[in-house]
Amino acid sequence: MKRLLWQLQHLAVATGLPGWVGMALLLACALGWALAVNPMQADIQRLDAVNDSVAQRLSARASAVSALPPGPQQQLAEFQQRFTGEKQIAASLGRLHAVAKRHGVVLDQAEFRFANNAEESLLRYAIVLPVKADYRAIRRFIREALLELPGLAIEEVNLRRNDPRTTVIEAQLRFVLFVTKRD
Repeated sequence: MKRLLWQLQHLAVATGLPGWVGMALLLACALGWALAVNPMQADIQRLDAVNDSVAQRLSARASAVSALPPGPQQQLAEFQQRFTGEKQIAASLGRLHAVAKRHGVVLDQAEFRFANNAEESLLRYAIVLPVKADYRAIRRFIREALLELPGLAIEEVNLRRNDPRTTVIEAQLRFVLFVTKRD
């Protein structure tokens, strides 16, 4: 045992400072490869697989798009599929009321007017909403209502504030809900 210790001591002295620095650098490189490079290679392989799947989906979509474009009748049918049927007006109004409630917009009363033109394929349902809320709540309500109901369009917005010190605004919002004649 003493001989082994003596040989290790002799080896340590014979190696010198440059040898120890070299061994430390070699150890640092091995640790860097084990802790940084090796895990990154697994990430590279995973990202390559994701890239390949995205490329395949993109080429599939490109081939589908390069097919013949739909005709005008098919485009019109696809457009009309976005709108709800006239039988779902109550559900659409319920969704509009729920959006108002989420944003703290008070809907005390509303005025509804149905316009039916026999020549048009879309029916117009005019909605007038007098509301009271702060300006940001009204803007958020309008934005979310337009996103939630694809057939809803804003026709007019009238804002009025009676007292300049209050944040509550009285607004009259005029929407048009377009619905199809289908069920």
